[in-house]
Amino acid sequence: MTARDAVPGLAANPSAPADVLLRIVPTEHDWDVVTRLVWRKSLPAEVGEALLTHPDRRVRAALAESWGSDPELRARLLDGPDSDAILVACGPTPYRATVAPLPDRAYERLLSHERPLVRHETVMSAHVPVHVLVPLAVHEDPVFRLTACRRVWSELPDDVRARLLDDPDRGIRHAAALHVMHEDAERTAWLVETLDHWQLGDVLETGLLTRELAERMMADDSHPARLALNPTFPADLAARLAHHEDPQVRLAVSARPELTEDQRAAIDWTVAPEDRLDVLKWV
Repeated sequence: MTARDAVPGLAANPSAPADVLLRIVPTEHDWDVVTRLVWRKSLPAEVGEALLTHPDRRVRAALAESWGSDPELRARLLDGPDSDAILVACGPTPYRATVAPLPDRAYERLLSHERPLVRHETVMSAHVPVHVLVPLAVHEDPVFRLTACRRVWSELPDDVRARLLDDPDRGIRHAAALHVMHEDAERTAWLVETLDHWQLGDVLETGLLTRELAERMMADDSHPARLALNPTFPADLAARLAHHEDPQVRLAVSARPELTEDQRAAIDWTVAPEDRLDVLKWV
């Protein structure tokens, strides 16, 4: 092994001192070294500064994508080349990991950036805090309103929710209606009429169904298993599906809350050892 082979190991070594790490910061992007530097749980301030001001944009991009780096450090990329704003907007996207949000002043700059791509990537980031998203529910940009509607509906005042339900943008009206369909039969029916067929599953399983809509969807044989899982789907209609040719439909009927255990057992369905069953929402 050569000295060069040891550099990536040093970059990841938690006990490596700052002066050593500074010496191994590459002059050009080196994936093995840069990735290990930005993935460190603790990045000395001097090393962070070297990466922040590095002339190679790929190095700065690696810092912007680092979920363990100090958000204040990532935010300072906005003080560099204007093209780096998109790096900060996209930010880290780790799998099943929490990323500390940027400072509020960084979101103010990103959400008012002259480039729509920067603004939209920022607002759609999964790590934008609630208090930043809530005011965007009344923003003139429909992308902002849509994101706020989807992400922070429970935090919005009643009057703002009412505005979103009647928003001039149909996509936003759809998103808002999905939040209230469990208690609003009229909006459930509207969603059924206006959404594409592949989008109807959640609506038919969760929305408040009228008798007329339930019969129509049953006759259409549209997502019968999702219909059977809906607690507002009439029990007598569900009973007709107990002998459906699709075993997934029979399984859904067997999970109905109004059934006795004898009625449940009478439905032709056997749980095999390898079957994985979803948790019943009504339970």
